[in-house]
Amino acid sequence: MKLAVHFGVYEAEKPFASHTLGRLLNQLAGHDVHVLVLDDASPSNLGAALYKELSGAFPAVTWDVHRIEKSKGYRGLMGRALFALNRIAESDIRFDYFVRVDADLFINRPAISNLFTTCRLPQRGLVGKVQELRWRDYIQILLDLIPIGLQRKVVGDHLEHAWALTRTRPVWWSDIGRKALLHGFGRRFVHGALMIMAGDTLTDLKRSGWLDRTPSASTGLMFGDDVVVSLLVKGLGDPLVDFNEVMPEWRCEMSFDPRSFNISSSPMRDYHVLHPLKGDATSLELRRTLSERFHHVAS
Repeated sequence: MKLAVHFGVYEAEKPFASHTLGRLLNQLAGHDVHVLVLDDASPSNLGAALYKELSGAFPAVTWDVHRIEKSKGYRGLMGRALFALNRIAESDIRFDYFVRVDADLFINRPAISNLFTTCRLPQRGLVGKVQELRWRDYIQILLDLIPIGLQRKVVGDHLEHAWALTRTRPVWWSDIGRKALLHGFGRRFVHGALMIMAGDTLTDLKRSGWLDRTPSASTGLMFGDDVVVSLLVKGLGDPLVDFNEVMPEWRCEMSFDPRSFNISSSPMRDYHVLHPLKGDATSLELRRTLSERFHHVAS
């Protein structure tokens, strides 16, 4: 199976990025894998370092390392998501699935490969941990569909939580959002830490022209890139599918607090993926401890 992996990184993820990507590539051994590493202006040139470290260990994997020279931080989330989708869609290779993985995801059990080897994934749509938007976030989406109205304040490149009645034109995704609502988009979206998009859906998104848009041109209140990707897919009329629908045994925790983890607790130990595990001492030690037990756990 041909798989495209989007792996975005920034400097704070340097202590654990190679660990996450290496575990993922181990899981995808046997598939035809292409990795797009999107380096968000890291001073240490982390994207190139990942390629140098991992390309020798995974010689069958093809690589595309792209560096963004000036980061827009949280404000640039949507732009980076569209760039990655567009970059893969423009490839000469026709991929079966597009896989986005955040660097602070921890793969705790060897089960991701089962999603592909057993052909459980749908032919269209977006698969991941489906979560429900808070009401205030959903209301922000609805407000953004109004042609003029509120938008977040931006100071320099920093996005503020405060808002002002300064938007004088539609947000860049408003027509997509209306289509998504017509196709049944409610408060459900796919969490961005691990999402899998069917190749046919990605092809149709490219054909629609939506991936060529510039998010910074007209923004509103909503800036979540995983919500935007969910809206794009529903705008086509394709489904948002929870992991449990294709793999009932799948267990994941996307709002994980490593300080409350009990290594002897079976329910937590049995999660397939945990998010987020970042670069603090507690998280890094937990990564190490769980990694040592990885080969003892059956998929």
